[in-house]
Amino acid sequence: MRGQIFYDSGALKSVATYNGDEDQCYYGHSYPVTATFFDEDGRALHAGKFTTSRSGLGCPLVVEPEGYGALG
Repeated sequence: MRGQIFYDSGALKSVATYNGDEDQCYYGHSYPVTATFFDEDGRALHAGKFTTSRSGLGCPLVVEPEGYGALG
């Protein structure tokens, strides 16, 4: 599954491939597996694999790249 996330300002934050398949039902929080992550000025800060951490029932936390912020 592919998608984009935007900052509150409307600037593009990331273009990503997310967990889960487009043609199958998926239950749970989606998170980026690979992506290009931008700052609010449009500079690419990271391109490639994302590392996430899961604990409990909350949203997965992006561990790498640093500074990505919350998913939920």
